Amino acid sequence: MTREEAEKCLLATDCKDKTYLVRISGTDGEDGDFALSVRHDDHCHHLKIQGNPKIALSESPYNARLKFAGREFSSLPEVIDYVTYEQEIEMDTEDETGDFHSCSKVICLLVFTKSPLNGAMIGYEKTK
Repeated sequence: MTREEAEKCLLATDCKDKTYLVRISGTDGEDGDFALSVRHDDHCHHLKIQGNPKIALSESPYNARLKFAGREFSSLPEVIDYVTYEQEIEMDTEDETGDFHSCSKVICLLVFTKSPLNGAMIGYEKTK
């Protein structure tokens, strides 16, 4: 899903504020990056989830080494847990023009379930 497609989905009139989705990054997806796109205060913000697949694939047991919000996570479901339970994420966000803005709090409350990746994540249950 592209940035533009994410914005179209999240800014649709039937989509509620604080709805988010996770997508493979359109610019850095080949480098293992994802993007968390969230509708917040009727704007769409895109937060980078940085991956390092070359190192991740060389480790046993597997550790995705995803960097998000100043932390490192071993899997994408861990990032989703953080977003779901932390809810208020403090970080800079990138707008539609590619400019970064300080956004003190981005709140993620609802998963956008019409995306294939998010459909998989919503069925995820933490076992620990």
